[in-house]
Amino acid sequence: MRHSLILRAALISAAGLLASACTTTTGSLGLSGPPSQGQIRSEAERLGEAYRSQPDNPAAALAYAKALNSLDRNDEAAAVLQQTALRFPNDKGVIAAYGKSLIAVGKTQLASNVLDRAHTPDNPDWRVLSAQGVIADQSGDHNRARSLYTAALKIQPEDPMVLTNMGLSYAVTGDMASAEQYLRKASVAPGADQKVRQNLAVVLVMTGKEAEARDLLKSDVAAAEIDSHIAYLKSLGSPNARSEGKAAKRA
Repeated sequence: MRHSLILRAALISAAGLLASACTTTTGSLGLSGPPSQGQIRSEAERLGEAYRSQPDNPAAALAYAKALNSLDRNDEAAAVLQQTALRFPNDKGVIAAYGKSLIAVGKTQLASNVLDRAHTPDNPDWRVLSAQGVIADQSGDHNRARSLYTAALKIQPEDPMVLTNMGLSYAVTGDMASAEQYLRKASVAPGADQKVRQNLAVVLVMTGKEAEARDLLKSDVAAAEIDSHIAYLKSLGSPNARSEGKAAKRA
């Protein structure tokens, strides 16, 4: 499918997925932006020391795991949250963060089981619903995924992360009109960030709206870098990229 690489690049957005606890957005192309990697590493070291000195503080564990995810050290983040979940088996926030971290390391079945414990039908958590939607999308059950995103939006209307996940769900099945509709909503929703706008830029380039994509990137990317970023976005639709995307989905 022409647009299948979008999920590979962005769907673990968990743009709505891990932004609330441990970061994955469900949703970035990795374009440049602050803070620097050096700053993130320094902050991760500081948070790691705080976590090790306060092993019984779940907030310290959550903060450290989020920093690790920012450095793509997802396995370490999952290990931190696993230990924290064992210490605090009744803390639904910790359980939710652990479940989301498992998605980032590809353990979707275990993640699904863990996330089922993170909320209840009579008291659903919209962040968990969005994460469960990502699992459904990764499993190919796009209708269920969209039902979960819809349920999340009923609780948290206009959330940019959930709207992004919904848009990417449509993009991966080739419904670019619906994808664009949701991603446009996401890009102007309160709290929308660079990752959200970059996903809209992907769809705009793939649907031939390069000029609009350029204007959108200007708010986040230096003028001298826009051409290279547009070229990269165009490459996502190339035959080689499509082959790589299909291979990645089988892995």
